Amino acid sequence: MKKQVLKFGSAAVLVAGMFMATSCTESSRDQAYDTTEEVADDMEDAGDNMEASYKEEKAELKARLEEQDDRIEQRIDELEKQMDGASAEAKAEMEQSMDRLKKAKDNVDSELDELEAATESEWAQFKSRVNQSITEIDREFEEMDNEIEG
Repeated sequence: MKKQVLKFGSAAVLVAGMFMATSCTESSRDQAYDTTEEVADDMEDAGDNMEASYKEEKAELKARLEEQDDRIEQRIDELEKQMDGASAEAKAEMEQSMDRLKKAKDNVDSELDELEAATESEWAQFKSRVNQSITEIDREFEEMDNEIEG
């Protein structure tokens, strides 16, 4: 994305600079050149800021996924401990919950792998999908808590 912005911006700045240079006096040309340079610098700074934001968001999303992964592992461990001495019916329910959690963990692990390969151009779509997945996992935890309480 940064490259596209810089390519487009650089081309626009170059065309504008050439136009100004051919139709202006010498002092106007110098002023146009300075303005063109300032715009190019501003565009480069904007591209750098976009890249920094992307990297920051990527790190935050990775931390959230790792937190979900840990949370899922803890719940699986809790269920395994609770299975000792539980009735057959309770064990069956716990096994179903563990199966759902293991699928969710596989999904989180997959998203962590994909996160490393995610590029800036596909970032918005990937981030949206992962945030939706995290929301679904949170709902799954709420449902399990309600089943235990109910």
